[in-house]
Amino acid sequence: MIFLMALLLQVLVANAGTDVSVRFGHRLSVDAPGYVPIQGTAKGGSFIWAIPARSPGIVADPKRLRTHLIVTETGLHRVWLIVSNGRDIKTDEVLIIVEGAP
Repeated sequence: MIFLMALLLQVLVANAGTDVSVRFGHRLSVDAPGYVPIQGTAKGGSFIWAIPARSPGIVADPKRLRTHLIVTETGLHRVWLIVSNGRDIKTDEVLIIVEGAP
């Protein structure tokens, strides 16, 4: 019984949330970015949000489960939630499609 409980406590969970599509009413730029809320679930270890290298987005606070992706360009943005217990790693991805102003 104790062994089973220890195994359950070590299970890593990374859920980056639901994919979203957003449209901003203004033209995106460095001076006028868009903010897209992201919210994930992490269990069994420490976590951090990450984005691909050379991505035009920035995660506002990568060490909070509820944060924002700050975008300056339209297109497809990938954001990863990475959970680790120091031995194993679990990841999940959320896709954010940002459309231009009408």
